Amino acid sequence: TFLRIRQELYQFYTEILCANAEGTIVAATRPELLGQRVAELPWFNSTLAADGIVVHGLGRREALRDVGLFFTAPIRPMPDASGGAGFPEGPSDAPKTIGVLGAMVSWSEMIGLVNTMPILDEIGQSESAYAMLIDAQGLVLTQPYFESQEIILRQNLRDAGLRAASLAIRGQSGFTIERGVYGSMKLIGFTPSQGYRDFKTLGWSA
Repeated sequence: TFLRIRQELYQFYTEILCANAEGTIVAATRPELLGQRVAELPWFNSTLAADGIVVHGLGRREALRDVGLFFTAPIRPMPDASGGAGFPEGPSDAPKTIGVLGAMVSWSEMIGLVNTMPILDEIGQSESAYAMLIDAQGLVLTQPYFESQEIILRQNLRDAGLRAASLAIRGQSGFTIERGVYGSMKLIGFTPSQGYRDFKTLGWSA
């Protein structure tokens, strides 16, 4: 199908789906999603009235099996010059939303990107030098490759007393010298995300 081809082409998506305006999934990369109702789910309703792409943050979404970053967008027909399709009363009216397109980005892929970022002079990460992402509340979004415990969406660095996390959440950039996540003294650099082009930041920090 068209959606499956896109999934294979870009490889970052674990799921891609399309729901009609009534909230029924009519196309999906995973066949068992077909026919499921999503009309009552928050992500579907918030997208119907949206002007563009909506980012729902990291988490597990109803009807989807994996944890990931979920993007949705309203589907609207393109108007013709005379105010045709999607404009029932003329060019001045907003186009009618006929469905919602959703895509779940594979978070394991994103963790891999973060964990292979060079930290010091293009040297790979180690237990002495590593990167982590946190959300706007300080919740851990990625974990170092050497961490054996599952800490993603479970450990909060701000609540754990990490000063660098608190400062980053408040929009500051810089460094601290303090005990890190694993108890030893560390030089911790931190910075909030700035977004990219039209994509607004989610309040995450590194």
